[in-house]
Amino acid sequence: MIVGEAEERYRLYSRPSVFSHHRLLLTLLHHAGELDQRSKKELVLLIHPISSIDNFNIFIYSLRLELLKVVNEEIQSRKNLFEQGEKKRFVPY
Repeated sequence: MIVGEAEERYRLYSRPSVFSHHRLLLTLLHHAGELDQRSKKELVLLIHPISSIDNFNIFIYSLRLELLKVVNEEIQSRKNLFEQGEKKRFVPY
């Protein structure tokens, strides 16, 4: 998944993202039902120009899997911070 790969690359080099990849992921999923057929095909080609994904439903499914990964990572990171004593900055789930 391109969104996840970009986010990981920024982390690898300890650089802040130019824009929020997570926000892009949420926006794509939120507005997916509003797209016409042509826009759906163009979106898949834009995000996966060399992939074999030609079905928009498979594309949306892969975005949802990426979103689950993001949510699980966030929950785990919060737990880890809480266990390390970062209790004043946030309240874990």
